[in-house]
Amino acid sequence: MAFKMKGYVYPGSSPITKKAGPETNRTGGSNNAQQDFEDREYAIEYAMNDNDLNDGEVPTKEQIDKALKEIRADRKAGY
Repeated sequence: MAFKMKGYVYPGSSPITKKAGPETNRTGGSNNAQQDFEDREYAIEYAMNDNDLNDGEVPTKEQIDKALKEIRADRKAGY
């Protein structure tokens, strides 16, 4: 029976020596996570204003997606 010392890492079982898995691809946005986050925040704000929602009301996913498309189209057009 093998004896394991507490805190001892056996060769080959260290997470440092293992290769990382494949990188995941981002979908539905740009390669800039910060820009995507800000776009999403603006889209929520625009959706609330465009649809005249009252305080506490939340825009639907469709309303947010529509506003997000408009924001990205404006950026692409150079506005």
